[in-house]
Amino acid sequence: ADLFISIELGNDDAAALSISFFWIAMAISRFAAGFLYKYEKFIVKMGFNICGLLLILLSFTNDVTIALIIYFLMGVFCGPIWPLLAGMINRKYKKNTGLVTGLILIAGGIGGMVSPYIVGKINDVSNMTTAFLFTSVFALAGMAMFAAVQKKNTDK
Repeated sequence: ADLFISIELGNDDAAALSISFFWIAMAISRFAAGFLYKYEKFIVKMGFNICGLLLILLSFTNDVTIALIIYFLMGVFCGPIWPLLAGMINRKYKKNTGLVTGLILIAGGIGGMVSPYIVGKINDVSNMTTAFLFTSVFALAGMAMFAAVQKKNTDK
């Protein structure tokens, strides 16, 4: 986020704001999602979809203000995904909450470690637009996988 604002958009002063906007929105939306857990499936689907679309929009923006708004909105829609997924999985596998929570933490840790590397490599060989478009594919793939699991569970 900060590299996109500083390098691609040429505004070092607003770079740190992008991260701050993302994380404050993330915190607020995670807290709010705790009250809206009855709509968790809808919130997760919308979160994946909207984050994918926001990443596509971010890829094509040249305006710092719009980029900051997009980062804030990404925090809003990304925020609840992980804790709601963790809650759903823990409720489904009540006798194995330690195992499934550990697996979720491992997956999140690997994603948090690998994705910046991949985005950086794509940026090195192409540009940030391509890197964000690639990342949007992951968000939309996450939604497709979630929808497939939900469909499988309702077909049983």
